[in-house]
Amino acid sequence: MNLREYSFICPKCGGAIINGEVPEGINEVEITCSKCNSNYTIEIETKHEYNTQEFYRLSTLAKNALSENDFAKASKYRETEIQKNPDKWEYVFFDAFFEAMDFMKQGTMVSTAKLSNAADKALESIKTSVFDEGVQHKLVDYINGNIITLAKKMFDYEKESFDKMSSSALITVQEQVSEKCWSSAFLLYEYGNKVVSLFGEKFRKIAYYDWLVANNQTASILKYLSDTDKADAVNMIDEYSVKIKTIDPNYQKPDTNVANKKNGCYVATAVYGSYDCSEVWTLRRFRDYSLASSWYGRLFIAFYYFLSPTIVKWFGENKWFNSFAKGILDSFVTRLKIKGYDDSPYSDIY
Repeated sequence: MNLREYSFICPKCGGAIINGEVPEGINEVEITCSKCNSNYTIEIETKHEYNTQEFYRLSTLAKNALSENDFAKASKYRETEIQKNPDKWEYVFFDAFFEAMDFMKQGTMVSTAKLSNAADKALESIKTSVFDEGVQHKLVDYINGNIITLAKKMFDYEKESFDKMSSSALITVQEQVSEKCWSSAFLLYEYGNKVVSLFGEKFRKIAYYDWLVANNQTASILKYLSDTDKADAVNMIDEYSVKIKTIDPNYQKPDTNVANKKNGCYVATAVYGSYDCSEVWTLRRFRDYSLASSWYGRLFIAFYYFLSPTIVKWFGENKWFNSFAKGILDSFVTRLKIKGYDDSPYSDIY
């Protein structure tokens, strides 16, 4: 006799999961909660036919294609292996996986939305159709490994293109950096959240690896983000650092100040009292768009960064020095504004 499995949680008391089996052809079953004695009649849905070996086979194909950067092989798998079973969640997930590889091959933006939706569907299907917790854990971990591998590949693919851009070009694509690079990190943040939400604290270690990679990715692009996006990114790093520490109490979050450390306008910051004020924003634009565009300008910047910390250390608290330097800087900033250098909030290019 063929049996169908079911699983039920009492909506009144949230009691333990009730698992059972019914013969084929039986579509309803009477259930009594063992904790609150509430009675229910539930409908038995058709159990998803799950093939563990087939899932692992598809996973191996995916990892091989990705590790070899073989985009043609990915397209072939989509046509010959994946799309012939469009209704099964295993195939839906890997169809999205290989489509993401296709996007990278074409050099267009990789949309993570479909991959995220496919991963959500896979997790929900595992939750409702696989009843052994050990098997659940292995499957969720397998999907997680594929997502992390692909997210790293997508992130590196996009970030490399921005790393090669000139300083003048970068300022025009800050929104794209946020949209393209950060979307890969956000995919990992959300997948980890979904795992814990569906499967509970026992699966948090899986989510830990997602959050860890996502935090590192987010921190590495802070220098490219606009001020608004940078603030959001830093808040996200802080939020997920707290979650990561529930698994690893010794975790040290990435340095979120790295973008401003090496490019500090030391004297101007000392004179005006802040790295983020209108006068310093104007000076930073002049540095990035004028000085940094020539070899002699870059030489001046290097010399300035070498000498100015010592000047600030010796004279930074001296009133006459600040008054003298402010007069010179105010005059220079005025001339820069006349030439078109803006004084609105600004994020350093480098």
